[in-house]
Amino acid sequence: MRARRPPIASWPCLLAVIASLAVFAVAVSPARAATPSTPAQLKHAATRAVAAGKAAPAMHALASALRADPNWKEGLWDLGTLLYEAHNVRGARQAFGRLTQLDPKHGAPWAMLGLCDFEARDFGRSLKHLQEGRSLGLPNPNLQAVALYDEAQDLLMLEQFPQARHLLRGFALNHRTSPGIVQAFGLAALHLPVLPAQLGRVLSARRRRLVDAMGLAVYQMEARKPLAAQKAMAAVVRAFPRVPYVQYNDGILLIRTSHLHAAAMAFQRELQVQPRNVPARLQLAALRVQSAQYAQAMSLARQALRLQADNFATHYMVGYIAFRQGRFAEAARQLARAKALAPENSQVRYTLAQTDLRLHREKAALREERDFRRLERLSSSFRNNGVLPASVYLHSQPHSGTP
Repeated sequence: MRARRPPIASWPCLLAVIASLAVFAVAVSPARAATPSTPAQLKHAATRAVAAGKAAPAMHALASALRADPNWKEGLWDLGTLLYEAHNVRGARQAFGRLTQLDPKHGAPWAMLGLCDFEARDFGRSLKHLQEGRSLGLPNPNLQAVALYDEAQDLLMLEQFPQARHLLRGFALNHRTSPGIVQAFGLAALHLPVLPAQLGRVLSARRRRLVDAMGLAVYQMEARKPLAAQKAMAAVVRAFPRVPYVQYNDGILLIRTSHLHAAAMAFQRELQVQPRNVPARLQLAALRVQSAQYAQAMSLARQALRLQADNFATHYMVGYIAFRQGRFAEAARQLARAKALAPENSQVRYTLAQTDLRLHREKAALREERDFRRLERLSSSFRNNGVLPASVYLHSQPHSGTP
């Protein structure tokens, strides 16, 4: 994905409009053409102007037609797209905002509104609108890719780094790369709330080299190229052994390559660099669960909970370990708190359903299972978010207490 923004003709609806109006390729002489007056004539003139491919006359004609019919969906789409391409973010937001009100069940207008929000640096609103568009479906691959990349950048700026990395994984799995994607991977892995386009202005040359190197290692990891990832990560660890999250990401790679003891040592080294690092504690706790060292796992999880009581992952880990220990009442309390903090997380619902069954709360268990199945189908459900890889403990070797 070399160009971050797709060309205008690639957007849905507009391409169809241009194709359907090909018969109007021969220009009409202004001296012989009647001045449009009715809404139908204004729309007709606007679609011809769009097909002619000249932005300024097309926007003028679309604006005239929309004054006559403010609910003209195709016109709102075309005007919003042209304004966006012309970097008129305010006008584009108005057009796409109106279109989402008229056509709330189609994903493309929501996605375009989210892209406009991103350009306006309204990251929270952009994230909400892009997620809405993605959940409704984006059939246009180019729009889908751009929306996904901006959504990942929103998550970076909102310091939701594991979720950003999860979204970026799709680019790696499909072997789509660019300097921006690699840098976004590096920023997410290092927990840096910076946009890739801002690297040269806000980071030192040494830190930029780290972001690039870590981004390459993580990209290779997510692309399922373990040998290339190990080589790249080893170079990062040698050059930046005391930088926060370097040892942590080495540990994640070691888990992916089934070197669990070495991974535990990497997480311990991360805690020497950052004694208050919560993700490293959670990963260590997960490894202790795998080896049935529940007391040590719970100690680590409770430490993480004390450090970040507002993090759903810490409550989830304490609740999950309590479940494995057979302390179902405590598990239910912690999992309910995790659910309140992350209602969209499907794995929390799954474990809570299993806990409710052990407490003979059949109706509650059925409700949580239903929500789990609903959330599991949504692309916005972060099932393996890098902080709590559910596969580590929910799909590990059989155990008598495993949900």
